[in-house]
Amino acid sequence: MIPSEIYSSNSNDEPFCIRLLIYLFRKLGEQITFHPWSFIITTIVVTAMCSSSIPLTKITNDVTDYTPYAARAREELEVAYEAFFSRKGQPILILIFITAKNGQSMLNIPQLNDTVRILDHAVNDIFLHNKHTNQSLSYNQLCTNFCDLNEPVRNFYYGLKISKSHNNTPLAIDLSFPVTTVLGMNFRVDNNFYGVKAEIERENGRKEIITLKELKSVKGRTIFDDERAKIKNNLRDIRMVLLQFRANKPADALQNEIERFELDVVEYFKKYIVTTNFSSEYVDVVIMTPLFATAEIVRSGLLLFPYVILGFIIMCIFSTFTTTISALLMSQMNLSKIAIAIMACVCPMMACGTGLGLLFWFGLRFGSTLCVTPFLVLAIGVDDAFLMINSWQRNKSLRSSFPYSISDFKENSSTNKLKARICTMLEDIGPSVTITTLTNVLAFGIGSLTPTPEIQLFCLGNAVTMTMDFIYQITFFTAIMVVAGKYEMTYEGKASIKSQNHSKENSLKSLLVNTFKSLVEKYCDILCSKLVTFVVILSLIIYWCISIYGAKNMTAELRPERLLVQDSDMVKAEDFESLPSSLGRFASNFWLRDFEEFIRVSDRSIDENQNNITSISTVTNELRYFLEWPEFRHWKGFLDLSTDENGQIILNKFFFTISSHGEELKQWSNRAILLQKLREVADNYSFFEVSIYDDDAKFLDLIGTLVVQTLQSSICTFVCMMFVCLLFIKRTSGAIIATFSIISTCLGIYGFLSIWDVNLDPIVMSAMIMSIGFSVDIPAHVTYHYYQRPLPSPKIRLYHCMCTIAFPILQAALSSLFCVLSVTYVELYMGKVFAKTMILIVTIGLAHGLIIIPTLFNALHLLQSFRAKKHNTIYDQSSLKTPPISAITIRTSGIHT
Repeated sequence: MIPSEIYSSNSNDEPFCIRLLIYLFRKLGEQITFHPWSFIITTIVVTAMCSSSIPLTKITNDVTDYTPYAARAREELEVAYEAFFSRKGQPILILIFITAKNGQSMLNIPQLNDTVRILDHAVNDIFLHNKHTNQSLSYNQLCTNFCDLNEPVRNFYYGLKISKSHNNTPLAIDLSFPVTTVLGMNFRVDNNFYGVKAEIERENGRKEIITLKELKSVKGRTIFDDERAKIKNNLRDIRMVLLQFRANKPADALQNEIERFELDVVEYFKKYIVTTNFSSEYVDVVIMTPLFATAEIVRSGLLLFPYVILGFIIMCIFSTFTTTISALLMSQMNLSKIAIAIMACVCPMMACGTGLGLLFWFGLRFGSTLCVTPFLVLAIGVDDAFLMINSWQRNKSLRSSFPYSISDFKENSSTNKLKARICTMLEDIGPSVTITTLTNVLAFGIGSLTPTPEIQLFCLGNAVTMTMDFIYQITFFTAIMVVAGKYEMTYEGKASIKSQNHSKENSLKSLLVNTFKSLVEKYCDILCSKLVTFVVILSLIIYWCISIYGAKNMTAELRPERLLVQDSDMVKAEDFESLPSSLGRFASNFWLRDFEEFIRVSDRSIDENQNNITSISTVTNELRYFLEWPEFRHWKGFLDLSTDENGQIILNKFFFTISSHGEELKQWSNRAILLQKLREVADNYSFFEVSIYDDDAKFLDLIGTLVVQTLQSSICTFVCMMFVCLLFIKRTSGAIIATFSIISTCLGIYGFLSIWDVNLDPIVMSAMIMSIGFSVDIPAHVTYHYYQRPLPSPKIRLYHCMCTIAFPILQAALSSLFCVLSVTYVELYMGKVFAKTMILIVTIGLAHGLIIIPTLFNALHLLQSFRAKKHNTIYDQSSLKTPPISAITIRTSGIHT
């Protein structure tokens, strides 16, 4: 039962929440003091049980997890893609990119010969092993509709060989782009050849070699669509050949068998590229499949784990070093300090294992973004431990000033002394640690409400691990300090005897301590001067201007490492080809045009006065002959056909692709704009149930929501931060300044990330959500301790605050920097973004906590004094004069000067 004094308004006018927390921490400290091993053993058992799920959980990623739930891309995937392929499951897709060695051209017989060899190996020598049927099928046996996608490459190679052997004279061969003719058969090569240079003839008769970058589309047509500009054998250069392998998933094949097949293709060419099975002096090969890309993302995440160990070792060394220095200066050094310093780093790792393991037991997916979580928990979790160690050491030297009644010490037992010290430590740091933990968890909790699954996963994982870290800090680590405290108190008497024999050593320590106090006093004098206050506020305004400029220029951008093939499903092709970025008719795969040409050549006329779709419906059965023709067999994959009761072919649906180009499309934000334009065209033909499908739409749809999601999450989190500060910080002015500092810190982080060449993407959005929570830590500690004691002036308050928490804050800040810097050794974008964010959080947070907030408190005091004088309020002028700090005795704070 909570005592009635908790509800009273005394106790130095502390808010009710603070009084309640102090009471609860006091009771917790008493229980831990009497039963430390119960807490330690229980925590270790819980950690072992929960963490056991981590090695049993496979890291998995799904590209759709970066797509908001309400994104149009999800509907298009279901309606346009899965429905078209009769919901047979995710198809097999393998892309092989072939380039010439030493920057040479692929338009040579040796390079194309090796390309054809690669094609033969891929379709004949790699097998899908189906356990259900006990069969091993090659790609040639798997494919149904898209078996001939790469035949233009083979035919072009044969045509080139024939042409070279006859000195480029055969009339039946035309090695042109985009359509090649070999022995009277036409083949489209624009789907396989990239980085092309082709020769054209201008209207004035001048011949010119151009690249696709130089093409301009006018009303859906380019110069390649102009018959007058065509030149026979116009190809002059090819930089890359693309081989595409597409097949529907066999009905009885398991997903892991499909994954194994795609990865076998990658391993085959990676392993045999320099062996007798396949070796090449002329070409380089890069394989890309969606599953391989996912596997690479998983592998990249796994690369972070060794650096978790490195970061842990760095933190242990730093923690031991700084704790030892602090203990030596306060004449409290013993072996237990080293153990406490190491356990300060062990505790966050245990909490991380418990939190993530618990989530995995409940079925949460182990995504690669969670690989960053151990670094964040370790970097932030040790902060609380440093505050506890520092408070313990300060309170040890002031045992006589514990806030307990004399009755607590009637039994002069070591247990009562230990209980008093533990309880005082928890009361001292408990409220501020609770504030920072609550704000961190709130920030991640709000982030977990975003509509993007991957960001939800990251935020939920961090919210749970931060909560577990708080629980472990106040239970497990406190219990460790109880055990260490018993050891320390056993040797206190011996230490005091030894200290009498080392007067010179004690003199040196006293000199260092006095020097530190003198520096802190001068630092407070400087910050509280009117000139410095003016300079700091002016600098703050400049900082805001730079931050706002950077934040305003941060653009939503996406640069996935995966290369995905783009397809579009449309009916009215001409409208799409008329878009400014379109390559025009020649680069569109539209079966209807070839079908019309097929009928024209076959002397089967179509009524030109009727609508094309109506005309085609009258000759549907001609499709059978069209699709059996070698040049047009590949169109089977573009059509969804069925047969009626009379044996007539019915065309149910079809798709076609268009191509776009432009330097601006290198930026994914511009691609998102293009996708939106395509959708607008599709919406004009809603009566045809037209739908767009783009493999990258799952990413592109996220770009348009990033800014809105980030702003919504940030505003909501800031409001929550403000309420938390008002609940826990004694004065409203202090809560307002703390909230202002949080907003200012986050604004700086956003702005300087942009200046640091970081664009807004899902990883950066996650880092921004993290930064809101973490930016509370230093301002909350400073503000809470600034108002903790009723002292007469800002200078004295600041001196008390700096002596109390300056060292642990610097200790925590430097340790966080050392921890995250280990991530920068990994060439991983995600790791570098979080490292940059943490660096900005620490540096900007320190500047606000140690300079800006004290300056604002002093400015507020000066303003209040000025307003009081202006309104002729009677002031005792002596009260405006700050007494010398050396004359102040601060007993309950743990500082005695």
